[in-house]
Amino acid sequence: MKTSKILLNLGIVLVFSFATIVNSGCGKDDDNNSGGSAATATNIPPIDDADGIMVAIKTVSFVSQQGFEFETFINTAVAAFGDLSGEQLVDVGTVDLDANVLDKVDNNAYILTPSATNPTGPTFGSSYEWNVTGGSGFGAFSHTVSFAFPSIGKLTSATGTISSASPYTLSVQSVADADSVIYQIAGSNGSNVLVTKTGNSTSHTFTAAEVASVGKGTGLVQVAAYTYESSIEGGKTIYYINESVVTDFVEFD
Repeated sequence: MKTSKILLNLGIVLVFSFATIVNSGCGKDDDNNSGGSAATATNIPPIDDADGIMVAIKTVSFVSQQGFEFETFINTAVAAFGDLSGEQLVDVGTVDLDANVLDKVDNNAYILTPSATNPTGPTFGSSYEWNVTGGSGFGAFSHTVSFAFPSIGKLTSATGTISSASPYTLSVQSVADADSVIYQIAGSNGSNVLVTKTGNSTSHTFTAAEVASVGKGTGLVQVAAYTYESSIEGGKTIYYINESVVTDFVEFD
């Protein structure tokens, strides 16, 4: 399957950009398995025949307080239209998710991110609605998503410092109700390695060569479980994706 490098690189940049916002909202007494994980997901599922993708992203953190562990969520979204595999994205007007308008960036990708005034992002209830005003050959359309997000457990693999000279196994406690699971390691310079596996997968081992390829220094490890559906809108194939993500920031040494 082909994947849009534009979207993957955009996601990596967003993760590092939002680390400051995320960390400023986490108390030192929190035991947050995901570290800076509340940043938006870097994993965009690879889809060959899509004219557009609209991804709702639920980033999961696990917090322990007074002997109890509970989940917290930060919600974001990404959308893109045009020649995704050829990295030629187009402007389709205004895109919103439940009236939350996504920002269009320079390459014509659309992003919805947390802010200082809304640090957890939009609320994903039992259903939500995408709206597009249209442009560049895409007509106006709306679509209601009512299928559930996958559930994903906390990271169980080693984090902190990771040797660039050894294989690395990235794993999570559990995955449920997913079509597929993406495992990714990424460096701060934009280099990344990702692998997509079946929806019941809970781990993947990267080779030493793959770990070394992302470079040394600050990076991240991430697991993203996703489900999807599609529709035809004005002759265009649009995919709607619900993605649940856990991430941790690491040092590749």
